[in-house]
Amino acid sequence: MTPTVQTDSNDGHSLLSSLGMLLLFIFIIWQVAAWTEHYELSQLESQARNELTLNIASLRGKLDKYEFLPEILVNKQNLAGVLREPKPDSIQQLNAILKNFKQITDVSDIYLLDEKGTTIAASNWQNPKSFIGQNFSYRPYYQQAINGQSGRFYGLGTTSGERGYYFSYPVFSGSSPIGVLVVKIVVKNLEIPWKDPRTEFIVTDPDGIIFITSRREWLLHSIHNLSNHDLERIHTSKRYGEQDIKPLAYRVAQTFDEGMLVKIASDRDTDNIQVNTYLQFNRAMPNAGWHLHILKNTQNVRTEILKNSLLAAGIYMVLVLLTLYSLQRQRIQRERVRHDRETKKALEANEARIRAILDNTKAGIITMDRAGKVDYINPTAEVLFGYQLHELHGHNFSDLINHHHKPHCQQALTEASSHPIEVQGLRKDRQPVPVEMIISMMGRSQGSDYMITLHDITERKQHEEALQAAYDEMENRVVERTQDLTETNDRLKQEIEQHRHTAETLQKTQDELIQAAKLAVLGQMSASINHELNQPLAAIRTYAENSVTFIQRDQPDMAQGNLEQIVELTDRMATISAQLKLFARKSEGQLAIVSVQATIQYALRLFRPQLEKEQIALNITLPDQDLFVRADAVRLEQVIVNLISNALLAVSGRREKLITVSLRQAQRDSNNLAIIDVADSGAGITSKNLRQIFTPFFSTREGGKGLGLGLSISYRIISDFGGSITAFNRPEGGATLRVTLPIAEAPEVNSRPSASLPEKNSYR
Repeated sequence: MTPTVQTDSNDGHSLLSSLGMLLLFIFIIWQVAAWTEHYELSQLESQARNELTLNIASLRGKLDKYEFLPEILVNKQNLAGVLREPKPDSIQQLNAILKNFKQITDVSDIYLLDEKGTTIAASNWQNPKSFIGQNFSYRPYYQQAINGQSGRFYGLGTTSGERGYYFSYPVFSGSSPIGVLVVKIVVKNLEIPWKDPRTEFIVTDPDGIIFITSRREWLLHSIHNLSNHDLERIHTSKRYGEQDIKPLAYRVAQTFDEGMLVKIASDRDTDNIQVNTYLQFNRAMPNAGWHLHILKNTQNVRTEILKNSLLAAGIYMVLVLLTLYSLQRQRIQRERVRHDRETKKALEANEARIRAILDNTKAGIITMDRAGKVDYINPTAEVLFGYQLHELHGHNFSDLINHHHKPHCQQALTEASSHPIEVQGLRKDRQPVPVEMIISMMGRSQGSDYMITLHDITERKQHEEALQAAYDEMENRVVERTQDLTETNDRLKQEIEQHRHTAETLQKTQDELIQAAKLAVLGQMSASINHELNQPLAAIRTYAENSVTFIQRDQPDMAQGNLEQIVELTDRMATISAQLKLFARKSEGQLAIVSVQATIQYALRLFRPQLEKEQIALNITLPDQDLFVRADAVRLEQVIVNLISNALLAVSGRREKLITVSLRQAQRDSNNLAIIDVADSGAGITSKNLRQIFTPFFSTREGGKGLGLGLSISYRIISDFGGSITAFNRPEGGATLRVTLPIAEAPEVNSRPSASLPEKNSYR
């Protein structure tokens, strides 16, 4: 066990050494990176400060060059006289003077505003985009100067759209300003040409909007998000015209005493957005109203950090490799000495170890020579047969085998195939013991001997016998269980047949209930139908009596006219009878493509007499294009008839009698639906009744006049069609019953009948 302990100790020492070298490597690289970053940022900071100071001085010098120009021109020229008496000759002369000064001073434009802010003279009077006649009273430079002060302003020109910087000065008449002289400088003439690609320069206004920059794509972007109030204020001032101010992808990563590290994302290529890190410094220009920023790209800093870190890592790795090489040579020398010593001990202990393995194995082991004489038996074999080694040494191995298995054992010894065989051994007390035997050859210098490995399989044999008995019992149980399952299967078949018969009976009962509901509706309409038939019958009798009189008077033309009226009346009665017969027909139970418009119109024709008799207003709204659903036409007609019948009962006895029937197409969860609404102006449905209105045998009619099956049957019919039916109260009063069905593809031949009701109509 000593070598193992020493190996574990060496492994632990190596792990600690490796961990220590790794930590030292990380510390050195971190120190080198930190020092390099500090040094490079210090150098970059020094450059940025110097360049920022020079750029501010250059920009201030360019602005100061033009600051007093409007005051000099006001004092030098008689502008007050022109403003007091703006004659065309004097204005034309002033235009030429302003143009001359513009060319001399190299400014963009010079123009004169009157007291109301309207331009009366300008150096660009000959240009198509001349300022003449334009009013700039909204500009801050006008408002400052008209109050008697010199003004400054920067922004986008409303006419030219260019970035400009404006100087203004009041024109006095006595002590009161009567006009303003303005000098405009194009800002791009103020921009400093940048040659260093690692340096960016921006100028922002107090709101953080970039007005001057070395990167054109940053122009008129804000370096921070602006509130809606700020954006509205900037838009009102028209400083940047109609330009949409968007925030720059700008984020402060770290701040210092006077500078900070910022990250700016480039949006030139939306597929490959690049984020650059800059060291930024800024200073204010109070007179100009600007903040100047200089940004130094830190890519070179990262490059220097990487170079110095790699250099330090290389030096460190060389030193580590040299150290490891020296330590490895020493370790190899120690390993050689230790290996020689351990090999000698191993050879001495090998024979004892093999003997211990043989003595302590749970398998019985017997070795013998070619003649079958036993020369060794281990303790497990001694216990198995009840003999000790000295009792069997030199005896034949076949004495330990039952005489019935000796031929089989002798054959196995001859073949020595190393396959296990089962034989019955004999103990010292002559009791049999089942064993599994494996015979293998052993090579020695004297010749080839045998080694026999033995396993006591008494327990296994007992388990096999128990398993066989359990298997026989299981087979008997399987036979019994199979017989039970067969009987159960026969009973299930009988029950399935009974359920099928019950389902057919229920379907037949439902069809009979639907037919009964139809007949009930016909019974409810019997009074109206009777009235509809009695009118033509009375007219026929009158026309017949008149025809007899006309024939007696020898007036055949008049008699023929009455007979033609009788024919028309009989046709009308036949139409009414055909409609009632068609409604009373039974459903075939087959689903087909049905026109919803045709179904609604047919149902309404059944109620035409009752609507006219009871003076009920009917509003119908149908789409221009047919909507088709997959349904049984007869059962769908029954649903609509039930809904209209309920609506008629709801408005019966009401002052306002209105029924609205509408059809529309809707989309829900990518499914096209047909929605049928039947609404009435009745009293509505109570909350308690809404929850059970579709329950079978629930009715709100007084005196038990209703069976309570109409809406229940309708609910079942619509569910069979894959749709739904709901009820709810309308805010203006009354209730609405809504049927929703999935729309099916239209058939090739339009099944909508030619005779139809108008889309909107009323019956009184």
